[in-house]
Amino acid sequence: MNNEDWNVNKETTTGTTDSASVPMRATAYAGETGAVRAYMAIQDVLREDERVDISVYRLMLPLGDDVRHCVAVVGDVTTLAPVAFVAVLAALGDGAPLVLPESVKAYLTERAGHAARMAPYVEAHHEGGRVVRLGEDVAPDGGR
Repeated sequence: MNNEDWNVNKETTTGTTDSASVPMRATAYAGETGAVRAYMAIQDVLREDERVDISVYRLMLPLGDDVRHCVAVVGDVTTLAPVAFVAVLAALGDGAPLVLPESVKAYLTERAGHAARMAPYVEAHHEGGRVVRLGEDVAPDGGR
């Protein structure tokens, strides 16, 4: 994954905060362990510099009777210091690139914007998971 690959979900830059204008990278993992490892590693990098406007999310996306464990990074990581940038790419490296459904991208973009308005560093966890029903482009919870 190189610098140009980072904005794989970025379609156009419109100057707005819609999901198409916000750099986002998502990766899927074979299981929860890989997603947790990547999420924690990226959180550690982001804690080092509270000035960055980057958010990281660990989520589970239903896929038929299965659940895909994913990590999504919202924001332009190319603004990080080189060592931090490489650390984020390395953390995502064990996952498979994933194009998120538009409703998920819009939701994460909105959450990242909300967090940025709250404080320089915001951390929130939803113990046991929190089901957020978005659009029809996300499969139902099937099997969970």
